[in-house]
Amino acid sequence: MAIKWKALGATLPQTQLEQSHASACQLDKLKVSEDCLFYKKGFGTVEYLPLSDLRRAYRRQEESRAIMGCCPQYILNHYLAVVTSDGSIRKFEVERKEQVEKALELLKQAAPHMEFGFVKP
Repeated sequence: MAIKWKALGATLPQTQLEQSHASACQLDKLKVSEDCLFYKKGFGTVEYLPLSDLRRAYRRQEESRAIMGCCPQYILNHYLAVVTSDGSIRKFEVERKEQVEKALELLKQAAPHMEFGFVKP
C-alpha cells in the first residue's frame, strides 16, 4: 500500500521522503530522520515537517479526565510540540514520556539550529 504524504510545511520530493522515512528512527507514531519529522496519522497517511522549517521543540503533557464507572480517572497525554518558522505550534501525541525525550535528543543531533524548551509567550 502506498503512503499518502501530507506536508505541514515545505513540500519535498517523494523519493526524498521515502528514503528519509525508511532511514528514520521510529518512536511510536513519530519518526525522526536527518531532515524530516514524520507522524503517522490515520490509516496510510503520514504528515511530515522538514527540520529546516522548525524553530523550537519541547515536551508537553496535558491531563484529560475520563469517567470510568463511577469514578473519574485522570490520564496524562504526552506530546512533542514544535514551533514552525511561521510561528504555528504543532503537537504530535506519543504513548510515553520517554519517547518524547528520545525524539528531542534526536532532534538536537539532527537540527542544531533549533532551540529547545518551552518559552512563555
